[in-house]
Amino acid sequence: MPAALKQSIVQHCRTCDQTADFTRQDARECRECAKTRVRAWREANPEKYRAGYQRDNNKKEQRRAALIESRYGITVAQYEQMLEDQAGCCKVCSTGGVTLDIDHDHATGEVRGLLCRRCNLTLGLYNDNADHLEALASYLRGTL
Repeated sequence: MPAALKQSIVQHCRTCDQTADFTRQDARECRECAKTRVRAWREANPEKYRAGYQRDNNKKEQRRAALIESRYGITVAQYEQMLEDQAGCCKVCSTGGVTLDIDHDHATGEVRGLLCRRCNLTLGLYNDNADHLEALASYLRGTL
């Protein structure tokens, strides 16, 4: 939200009793006091903090697994097996050490393999049209 559209509310911080601009009506303390309070809680409760952090990571992994299964119809184990079969490299250009996208046929939904972002975007830009891609390759070779 642009700064000009934010409405500042002048209130007293309940912690340091200073007057400060608050961007939320329901805020009880200024930003600096809130940071100090959270930092102190984290230092006093490292196990709870780590548990919450781990719980958030678990949720992230669960969302990723659900997305892969709903969008592509494969499990994370199948993705990992494909990644191992391809030695962690793009199926087209063999680039390794990058996150690989799941390439699929848009007409049938069938997963074709794992591609680097560049190769996957190239296929998408050409609407998976093999004739256009072959013509482009011929052009680059100077035979077109």
